[in-house]
Amino acid sequence: MTWNDRRLLRISVQGYNTREDIDALTSALAGLLAEPSHSG
Repeated sequence: MTWNDRRLLRISVQGYNTREDIDALTSALAGLLAEPSHSG
């Protein structure tokens, strides 16, 4: 989500998430955050 020219993301991790789930998320986010923002 873009708000006031800043990209925002809410992450929720629960007890049923595994370490592998979190590793996959951080890997995907690293790739996405390296891309330029696509604001309106």
